[in-house]
Amino acid sequence: MRAINLFSLTREIDRNILQKYERLLSNRDKYIQIRDEEVDIIKKIVDIFRKQKLENFVYENWFYSFTIPNISKEFDLLKVGFDNKIINIEIKSQEVDQFKIERQLCQNRYYLSYIGSEIYSFTCMLDNNCDLKIFRYDKKLKVSNIDELLECVRKIEDAVDSNIEDLFKPKDYFISPFNETEKFVKGEYYLTGQQEQIKNEIIDNITNEKMLLGIQGGAGTGKTLLLYDIAKTLSADFSVGIIHCGNLNNGHNCLNNEFKKENMNISIISAKKITDDSIYKCSDWLKHCEIICIDETQRIYESTLKFILETYDNKGTNIKGIIFSYDPKQKMSRSEIANNNLKIIEARGSKELKLLGKIRTNTGIYFFIKNMMDLKKENKTVSYTDIDIVYAEDREDFVKLRDFYVYKGYTFLAYTPASKKYDNDSNKYLKQNSYNYKSSHDVIGQEFDKIIILVDNNFFYNSKKELDGKGHPNEDYLFERLLYQNITRVKEKLCIIVLNNKDVFEKLIEIKEKNLFG
Repeated sequence: MRAINLFSLTREIDRNILQKYERLLSNRDKYIQIRDEEVDIIKKIVDIFRKQKLENFVYENWFYSFTIPNISKEFDLLKVGFDNKIINIEIKSQEVDQFKIERQLCQNRYYLSYIGSEIYSFTCMLDNNCDLKIFRYDKKLKVSNIDELLECVRKIEDAVDSNIEDLFKPKDYFISPFNETEKFVKGEYYLTGQQEQIKNEIIDNITNEKMLLGIQGGAGTGKTLLLYDIAKTLSADFSVGIIHCGNLNNGHNCLNNEFKKENMNISIISAKKITDDSIYKCSDWLKHCEIICIDETQRIYESTLKFILETYDNKGTNIKGIIFSYDPKQKMSRSEIANNNLKIIEARGSKELKLLGKIRTNTGIYFFIKNMMDLKKENKTVSYTDIDIVYAEDREDFVKLRDFYVYKGYTFLAYTPASKKYDNDSNKYLKQNSYNYKSSHDVIGQEFDKIIILVDNNFFYNSKKELDGKGHPNEDYLFERLLYQNITRVKEKLCIIVLNNKDVFEKLIEIKEKNLFG
């Protein structure tokens, strides 16, 4: 996207062609909806610039109606200086409650704080008499005036004029409840507009009647953060239990400790413990809960799911609602693929809400993964520059390359080995690779800025041009599903080490080559 000159934007132009004109000025990918009232207010501001005879630079390099990639956070007017100064002006064509103005500017500053240190936050609003009212936010909202606005506008002379989207990195403002537990518990984050909408709908529903609700979304859509945020909000009024369908990680344990320390009525357990009477006699934990949240529902044993639903149906329990979170594509074994969990939930009349779009993953990596998993899904419109593909002739090379990238801050994710009863040479190899490293089942629901993936002779491209896997020592596990689980944990940078598999290496190199050179 390109910055525009506000004088150019606000000339008397036929409203029927204003969309086309704005798109040519901003060089944006698609047309946007332009509200006449909004442009009229910007024209009022420009007229004040002219009346005050301000310098030419004041009009230049404004990003109009910019939205941060992957999320619905929009800024009406934004100017980003090279000296870490930023000015943000929000436009309101009618009177708005000051609480809403303050909340919006505060949220805007949260995102802008990652790209600048000195932020000037304003809202220009038409009151009921069509007079221009100006508010400024700096730790708190106050009524401002045109002189203060002009003073701040004139502080930014040299500013970014294009590609503002490159300044915003998902890793900066999206948190994981498991990796940043303190931030999560203290609420030092924001949900996207879509997440907020789903959250409000779920809370409105579940607090008014006993019911089942589902959140469906692919990897990187923010399901886990949303589910845990809903659980945290509901814990103010209800006893909330979170069931994680996998091994509890250090983040879960830290959350449990933080919840206890903050006297929050919420706890997390592994699904494996639900029917373990030696730990939870007569399922006391379930009976104590008023709201149950189940993360990664597609992985839970069918029998455990049915047991939870039976407890929910029991009139002697306190459970007034269950919230399921799931991704039908994230299944790592034949048994998970074969289970009927989602059909069981659907048959019970669960109300499903869908999260769309990727908010966590770098856009280039997202499309690369799609292309890697299926060679037919090419994409030449995004850059694959954040993906490294390197070749190792033998395991010694692999270890050396892995160590290079670990030194650069990457996390190696191994494939889950089988249990001891499958201890053949193939499984010993998997155990050797996973020693001191997290494996597929350890990182369910987690995310990492930079990851390393190993592609060895356990992988090949089948006749459908899809990445496939050979047999795992545990016949239930599927290598291609373990790889997909691991690779979709990434946020910013991806390294693929191909070990002694020239055919797959050649195909991956071709993907990057076509992306770069067409």
